[in-house]
Amino acid sequence: MDTIDASDFESWTSGQWRNGFPSKMAGLVNDSRKVQPGFLFAAIKTQARDGHDFLNTALEAGASGAIVNRFQTEVEIPQLLVSDVQKALRAAARGYRETWKAKVIGITGSCGKTTCKELLACLLSDSETLSTLGNLNNLLGVPMSILKPQGQTAEFAVLEAGISEPGEMELLEECIQPEIGIITSIGPAHLQDLGSVEGVAKEKGKLLKGSRLEIAFVGSTCMPYLKQIDCSKAVVVEPDEELSKLWSYRFETSDGRTRHWQNIEGTVREFEYGGTGAGLASNAALAIAAASHLGRGWETVAESLRDWRPAQMRNEWRKLGDWKVFVDCYNANPLSMRDSLDTFVRETSGEEARFYLIGCMEELGGESKRLHEELGRAIPFRKQDFLLVIGGEASSVLHGMKCAGRATDNCIAIETAEEATEQLRNFSGNVFLKGSRKYRLESVLPVLQGGAAC
Repeated sequence: MDTIDASDFESWTSGQWRNGFPSKMAGLVNDSRKVQPGFLFAAIKTQARDGHDFLNTALEAGASGAIVNRFQTEVEIPQLLVSDVQKALRAAARGYRETWKAKVIGITGSCGKTTCKELLACLLSDSETLSTLGNLNNLLGVPMSILKPQGQTAEFAVLEAGISEPGEMELLEECIQPEIGIITSIGPAHLQDLGSVEGVAKEKGKLLKGSRLEIAFVGSTCMPYLKQIDCSKAVVVEPDEELSKLWSYRFETSDGRTRHWQNIEGTVREFEYGGTGAGLASNAALAIAAASHLGRGWETVAESLRDWRPAQMRNEWRKLGDWKVFVDCYNANPLSMRDSLDTFVRETSGEEARFYLIGCMEELGGESKRLHEELGRAIPFRKQDFLLVIGGEASSVLHGMKCAGRATDNCIAIETAEEATEQLRNFSGNVFLKGSRKYRLESVLPVLQGGAAC
C-alpha cells in the first residue's frame, strides 16, 4: 500500500479536512523544498518562519494536502485543520503505530544512536524494514519517520529517539512503543537541561517504560546508571575478553576494519565490518544482539555486516593525498570525544605527527568548563603534534593540557575552521577532525585533497 487513509488522519488528530480530502498520502515533510508528489506538508510555525506562508509553494511541488492550525482560504489544497500541528503529528503517529504488525525497535543513548540504527537496519534488510531517515529523532522527526505508508507492510521498524529536555522521551515513547529497546550509551550530554548524567539516564530510560516492551539491550557505559534507567528487562551487552557472558563481545582492528567475536546463545560467533573503535564495536554488539533476538541467524548477520561501513562524517577514515584523516564531524560530547580520540591514537601509532582540529562540545551547562579541561588532559599530545581548538571553551581545553604537563607551543585557539587551512597545507601526517556540528570541521577537507604542500 502506497498511502495512508486521509480519514484516519482526521480521526487520529481530532482535526477536520477542509477543501476536500487528499487523494494520496505518500509521506510527510515540514519543509516545502522537500515536498514530493503525494506528500502532506506540515505547516509548522517556528521563530524563524511560519509554514503557513509556504502552502502555495508546497502545492506547486505536488503536495496532496497540508496540516494547518489556520485555514488558508486562498490556497486550493486540502487542509487538515488542527489546534496544534506538532501535537497533531504525534497523535497521528501514535494512532498509526497502533495499526502496525511490525516489530518495533526503539534506540536512544548519549551517542551512537544513528550508527546503531543504521547497523540494525542493515542486519534486518532482507525483510521489509522501515527506519529513521538520517537522524530525524526528535519530537518532530520521529512522527515524520513513522508516518510513512511503508509502516503498514513492514516486518520491522527501527526508530531512533533523541532528547535534550526532561519530558520529551515520554512523548517519543508514546509514538514509538518499542517491543525491543536499545540504549547505546549513557554519558554527559545535554546537561544544560538534563542536569546530570543521572538525569540523562533517567530520561533515556523512559523509552523502556511501555507495555509492549519485551527486552532491552544496553551498552556497558549504562552499567553505573541501571538504577536510574530502571528497567527490569534490560540486558547489558559488554566487552569481555573471555566471552563468558551471553551477548558479551571482544574485537580487534586493522586497516580500518574490525574483527568482532560475540557470545550468541552460548556459542561464540565471528563477524567483520568496516570502521574501528570501541564505540562502534559496542553499537555493533547491540545491533547483533537485537537482530539475533529477532530470529536472524548468525550467518545472515555476518554476511550483512561484511560490507557495512560507517556513514560519512561518523567515525570515518579517509586517505587523502599524504594524509590519513579521521572524520567525525557530526556531533560531539565527552563520551564520543574520548572514544574518537582513543580510536585515532590507536590507529596512528608511531612517531608520525598528528594534527588535531577539535570543535568544542555544546549544551554541557555548568559542567562545560570542567569537562573541556578533562578533554585537554586526555589528549595524548606530543612535541611533534599540532592542536587547533574552536569554540567558547577552547581556553579550558588548553588549560587542561597545561595542567597535565603537556607542551602547548603548537596549540592554538581559533575562531573558525577556515583558519586551520594554512597550517594543514604545510602539514604531513595524521589528521583528527571532531567537534559539534556547528563548527563545520569538514570544510577543511578540500584542502587535503591534493596532498601536502611542498
